[in-house]
Amino acid sequence: MENRTEELKLNSSEKLNFTVGLAAVIIAMYPFKDIAQSIEVDFFLFKLSLFSLLGCFLLIIFVSLYFSGLNNIRYCFPKIFSGVLLSKTKIIEIFADFLYSLAFLYPIILLVTWTILFALSFLKSKISSDVENVINIIALSIMPIFSVVLAEKMYKIKETALINEMQEMQNSLLINSQNIYRDGDYRLSILSLYEAVIASLNSHLVNKMGLGIEKISPSYLIEIATSQKVLTESEKMIILDLRKMRNQIAHNVPSTQINPKQAKEFHERIMPILKKLRKTSILASFMP
Repeated sequence: MENRTEELKLNSSEKLNFTVGLAAVIIAMYPFKDIAQSIEVDFFLFKLSLFSLLGCFLLIIFVSLYFSGLNNIRYCFPKIFSGVLLSKTKIIEIFADFLYSLAFLYPIILLVTWTILFALSFLKSKISSDVENVINIIALSIMPIFSVVLAEKMYKIKETALINEMQEMQNSLLINSQNIYRDGDYRLSILSLYEAVIASLNSHLVNKMGLGIEKISPSYLIEIATSQKVLTESEKMIILDLRKMRNQIAHNVPSTQINPKQAKEFHERIMPILKKLRKTSILASFMP
């Protein structure tokens, strides 16, 4: 999970570095501004210069980064953004992702647009100006719709991939916990079981909270799962008991001793919760 969090930070850093680099390129081109502005292209009902098109491209990316920053605030200040508010503001993440996708679809959209205009140029002599304007407006309307649909599709692909990754992590951690239990290392078995619970909650809440859910601390994640009715109060208390034991083991509290009976009891209490969240063949007969 720490690797995934680092990956999210790296992606944000890459976006920022790319934007700063692109801005530097455009600023370096500023002495050639007049030449770039003299190169104009027809964009349906508008005439846009090459410099304006580059400026639009940069503006879209900058706005995307702004909303990405707002999205990070959602995850970094959980006390301000309650579980319900965090869910409702997921649109910020979707919009930031849409704008970033749109920026890179931008050249493709322009190419498609110019292709349509090129085709229309052959029809100018055969159609009236009113009909041409209507065709222009329809074609211009198709572009943002196409962008929204494609960006949403890309977001869903990333969301599904993340859910699958977390579910695979949960399965792997459960198998690991089972093997360690059989080897007699009950402390490590508890640690793996706890990580499996957190992975399960993350996979269950991604579609409600967003792709950056792993930035949320486990303690607050449990609170969110309860407020979202994913967990009952009694299930929450069971997981908190497991968390307390996990913390004692992780911080190497000398008085913490785990015997086979205690470890098995934790597993038996946790497994029904995991089964409810996601039924798998691994969960069916997990512990002896």
